[in-house]
Parts: sequence; structure tokens; C-alpha cells
Amino acid sequence: MNTLTTKDFGTPIDFTLEKAITVSPDAEAKKRGETKNITLVVKYQGVTLGDLANATLGQGATVKWQNTRGRDDYDKLTDKQRVEIDFKAPGAKVKTREEKIAELVATGMDLEIATFAIDNPEAFANIVNETVTTK
Repeated sequence: MNTLTTKDFGTPIDFTLEKAITVSPDAEAKKRGETKNITLVVKYQGVTLGDLANATLGQGATVKWQNTRGRDDYDKLTDKQRVEIDFKAPGAKVKTREEKIAELVATGMDLEIATFAIDNPEAFANIVNETVTTK
């Protein structure tokens, strides 16, 4: 998986997204079943990754996480903690560092190696890749 940082936000993107939706003139009309089915075509042309990220971060995934896991796990969170979420399931439970380490130890991995793997995933992956390619 590629990781993008804010330095990538100026990268232009160009694609079209189509989605079938329903639309109503207002909430009361929606209750009465007065809706129209529409195919909404969103053109992402002349847009940067930053534009898309800011639109996404400002709405759906962030709000969904805040209203689910953010509230449910509030006492477990630390100020300024970095929490990764899946865009497709932002309210899904995210395992803590300790849970991830325990999961690896349960598979038979030594605690020190499991801790290193979780705390330094890129370095661990490099070591594993070097070991596999040299055998």
C-alpha cells in the first residue's frame, strides 16, 4: 500500500466516479416516498490529491470515526495520538499497539520481535525481505 503525505497533495488527479443515488425535494417528501433515482457523475478533473483528501477528511470518514470509535474508545486514546482508519469502514475497531503485539505473540513470535515488528513495520519488512531473498 502506498502512503501519501501532505507533500503529495499537489499531485493532480483525473477520474470520474458514478454513483446511483436517490434525491427528494425535502425530508417530508422523502417520508412520503417522493424520490427520484439519479446517477450522479462526479468528475475529478483539475483536482489535486489534497483537494480530495481535504474534502474526505472534512466529512464522512472523519465524522463517522468521531461518532463511533472516537467516542467508544475515548478513555483509551491519548492526546495527539495517530489513529489509522479504513476509509471503507471508518467506525471499525482499530487494534491498539498492545493488541497487535499480543496477536503476534499468540502466533508464536517472540515478544521482543513482535514489539519491533509493530513499532518499526518498515524496518521489520526490510529484514524479512532480505532474509527471504537471500535464502
